[in-house]
Amino acid sequence: MNLQTDEHIPAIWRCDYKVAISTKFKKEILSEEIRQNLPSLLKEELQSVSIRMKEVDILPNMILMRLSISPEKSLTKTIRAVMKKLSKKLIKTHPTYKLQLPLFASALMVTTEGQSSDTDTLVYMGSVKTAYSAKGGQLT
Repeated sequence: MNLQTDEHIPAIWRCDYKVAISTKFKKEILSEEIRQNLPSLLKEELQSVSIRMKEVDILPNMILMRLSISPEKSLTKTIRAVMKKLSKKLIKTHPTYKLQLPLFASALMVTTEGQSSDTDTLVYMGSVKTAYSAKGGQLT
């Protein structure tokens, strides 16, 4: 079959992802003070590599984000690089916490926006928070 068209219509890609990053060994190192500063630091680092952060939720041992990224970029490599920079920045800005590299686990949980609905994500995020609260601040 030979398809001929007079117009070239550019493809538009919307690469939206849900990303969960846990701290190394699920340690609760993200104190209240760090969690207050983290969204702005994270947004700044992500913008420096052209990633748009739509939403972020920070627990003492986990970061849950909704991101929009260009299809030319490798999501995993880019996020790992951002988290490495962010870790170094956190260690410099919060020396009293005696944080050590690496702060975050190397594995990421990533799903595409279309793979699961927003309702599923909210239920998942809610269950993580509920489990965290029910166990007195201990996620398993």
